[in-house]
Amino acid sequence: MLFNFWTDFIAGVPMDTKLSMSGDATHTALRSWSAGVCLAAAALLLGACGGPGGSAPSSETPLALATDQAAFESTVYKVTTQYCAGCHDGNTAGAPAFANKDSQTAYKSILDGKKVDKLNPAKSRIVVKLADEKHNCWSVCADDAAQIRSKIEEWVALTGGKPVDTGFSAQTIKSAATTFAASQAANVLSKRVNSNVVALYLFKEGSGTVVRDLSGVAPAMDLTLSGTEWVAQQGLKNVTGKAEANVESSKKLFDQIAAPNATKEYSIEAWIVPDNNTQAGPARIVSYSIDTGSRNFQLSQNTTQYIHRNRSTAAGISVTAGTPDLATAAGSLKLAPQHVVATFDQTAGRKIYLDGVDTGLADPQGKGDLAIWDPGYSFILGNEKTNDRLWKGVFYLVAIYNRPLSAAQVKQNFDAGYMDRSVLRFDISAAAGMVGGTIELDAGEIDKAGYLFAHPTYIGPNPGSLHIKGMQIAINEVLPAAGQAYRNVDMVVNAPKLELSSMGTVMGQDKGTGSDSFILTFEELGVLSNVLPEPAPAELSMTTDTRAVIPKSGVRTFDQVNNTMSALTGISVTTANVNTVFTQLRQQLPSGSNVMSFLPAQQVGIAKLATEYCDSLVENATARAAFFNTTPAFEFGSPVATAFSTQVKKDLITNTLNNKMIGVNFANQPTATESYTEVNTLINDLVAAANVAVPPLTIDQVRTRSIVKGACTTVLSSAALMVH
Repeated sequence: MLFNFWTDFIAGVPMDTKLSMSGDATHTALRSWSAGVCLAAAALLLGACGGPGGSAPSSETPLALATDQAAFESTVYKVTTQYCAGCHDGNTAGAPAFANKDSQTAYKSILDGKKVDKLNPAKSRIVVKLADEKHNCWSVCADDAAQIRSKIEEWVALTGGKPVDTGFSAQTIKSAATTFAASQAANVLSKRVNSNVVALYLFKEGSGTVVRDLSGVAPAMDLTLSGTEWVAQQGLKNVTGKAEANVESSKKLFDQIAAPNATKEYSIEAWIVPDNNTQAGPARIVSYSIDTGSRNFQLSQNTTQYIHRNRSTAAGISVTAGTPDLATAAGSLKLAPQHVVATFDQTAGRKIYLDGVDTGLADPQGKGDLAIWDPGYSFILGNEKTNDRLWKGVFYLVAIYNRPLSAAQVKQNFDAGYMDRSVLRFDISAAAGMVGGTIELDAGEIDKAGYLFAHPTYIGPNPGSLHIKGMQIAINEVLPAAGQAYRNVDMVVNAPKLELSSMGTVMGQDKGTGSDSFILTFEELGVLSNVLPEPAPAELSMTTDTRAVIPKSGVRTFDQVNNTMSALTGISVTTANVNTVFTQLRQQLPSGSNVMSFLPAQQVGIAKLATEYCDSLVENATARAAFFNTTPAFEFGSPVATAFSTQVKKDLITNTLNNKMIGVNFANQPTATESYTEVNTLINDLVAAANVAVPPLTIDQVRTRSIVKGACTTVLSSAALMVH
């Protein structure tokens, strides 16, 4: 998927002025990122925020500094006002306002937002945003991060290493400290239902071409990988291939489930993240099959639904295909970690549970048994044995049971999650004036930069009436501003075990699991009270800003975006996948035409909708022929190396997109040369990427169409079309 840089209103130039430019401004309007940009980084897409938008203080501050604020002004503030003011000056949507023209406001903002770590400048949020997240870099991200880090180090040196306010004081009510090293291990398997498991995969190998069956039931049904990538911490991403067991070990499923003396019932369980909600076929997630028409069971995806197929003797079904389908409601599939369980027994038939909840579906198959299962099939994740039903996404956990899990057991497995966690125990006995009182928190790494906390629970003697209010988590004796979900706790503990909150929360790591220590703080604990007032918001500075002038041009609203894309591509707004995505994104698309209120999320929505239109255009032979009616015809059925072998062939796509979408020599639009240069560069980059891929992607004609879709998406979602 390709996303566009929008520089239309954030780079510090009024929109009506920018649209009259013909040089860099219009050239920038088509600048795009290449495929692979993660949706999780959507807020970074407005790439001009790092442009000039403010100015450094007019006079130099003496190096012999009297205050911490003065040190900030002479170091970090000079960089933020030069490169970050476009978003963080307090007059735009960006927050916090650490580049505000009022230096006191900027100083308070950067401290209140805890954007710097004086004890470890490299861990400062404003450094990490550049170094790791590539957030609006103004040159080379690594160099920009190093520049900010060095300025923080100068700030520290000028003030003798004075740390940022930690939020602690002599009055702070706190527990004893604890660490991961002192925690009690809470392996995910210890919290799951482990009886009747006949195959289990946790995807923790992290390298290699084999995923091990951890069930302990012989024979081990190990999976051989192809076209997959390992995910950091835990997980396996299926990109172009599958994970497959051989026929011999797969027979274990037949022996445990369908053989004459077997249970005749089963459960399929998976923790997964689908790559997108357009995969159809249906795309195979978990399958015990031999080809596209013959299977014993199958869990799959059909766009926004999950499908369960089961081969049984039930009347009226396709015996080998396992239909009719049991399908969840449209829109029930999430593009986030989701727990899916499909069960079968001869009395209730099939059931599907999503995130621990029974979907309540009635099985259209009716009753039947599994006597007709075929023992010669293979167990496969992410595809069909014939490699033509690819499912793209991430596997975190997959398990097969030879019993149907009950609703309570499904909920137990959902609550257990898929990642190992530790139990952090916080001793509150000293602060609470009692013996043996502790608060336990499930904790674990969610990725290399963050922790996940859940299930805060009081455990100890019955205190009778212990008031707990305003609980927060401190990391290395610093209270992070973000992630304090338990500050809303306000309850009386009157039992030896009581969960304080059902919420989970995510917080950033500081030094890592091996070094970070944790403390709980409280506003009220028993008879002790130290109510912390909410920090006062920074005052908005009243400044004269030419960018505040309402521009003459505006952005297209949601219906205009949809209708424009339809008119340009020739794809009807009623086309199924287009209409589904538009319905989902309608509220994310611009609701008003004022371009000054345009948000990063709206550009992401525009790009996603453009992707659907371009996919429908390129995959529909009739629509494709009508739009790309070139002479000679572009070779959509040829591999990359053939279809894009000459500049003349590339121009068939580039010139058609520019001529039919942007137009030629229109006022306030990029010139033909400017738009041609950008789109042609993008195609060359994607072709080059295909040629160096392992295995080479030049043999795959699907990649040819994908490159065309990428170019189409870039043009269709660009500012050249969305601003009017």
